[in-house]
Amino acid sequence: MYTLKNSLKEMQSTIRFALAALLTWGFASLTVGCSTPSDIYVPHNVGHIERNFERGDLQFTIHPNKQSFREGETIEFVAEFKNISSRAIWIPKDIYPLFLWYYPTGQKDGLLPSSAVSKKYTNENAVLLKPNQIYSVTRIIRTHYFPGDGIVEFRAIITVNVDAGNSLTPFWTGRMESNAYGVLVSNSRRNNEYPSRHPLPRSNARHTFYESL
Repeated sequence: MYTLKNSLKEMQSTIRFALAALLTWGFASLTVGCSTPSDIYVPHNVGHIERNFERGDLQFTIHPNKQSFREGETIEFVAEFKNISSRAIWIPKDIYPLFLWYYPTGQKDGLLPSSAVSKKYTNENAVLLKPNQIYSVTRIIRTHYFPGDGIVEFRAIITVNVDAGNSLTPFWTGRMESNAYGVLVSNSRRNNEYPSRHPLPRSNARHTFYESL
């Protein structure tokens, strides 16, 4: 009986993750067999793809360390959070972007989302972002399971909820999607055809502060 309960809990957890992923992508229907070829979005641009990626005082942008990769290589994405207001704002120190992507075939994939729960933030787990200052987070995505060659289009989503008793103000809260960014994934050794315009910061730290130029 103990094993059965554990299995049911694992199944429920998997279902919650799957539903969260479906809602994140904004699927209009859960019916898989009704799609037509015209409904499938296929990535076709390498590099930064403009989108609305600002909300309130914060700007959210992603870019990789380069624009083309061989299958099996890891992609290092930098997520940048810029204070575009005239006042200092608080954001979580451990802010975690959920990365999602389209394969060349139009198939969707991504990292499993974590539960977005309200937290109480202090000076220990939050950072004060001054006007025009950027806070960056590095995330690693592995490509050994990517299906075939072609352009893969990435984007990321953040969700920040704050406990009602939070004393740090003003604190950025809400849900925001980043810009999209296309990279070329190939089994060819010629992986420098599209050099990135956004080199990875030299610091090995997962979180980095720097002033915007």
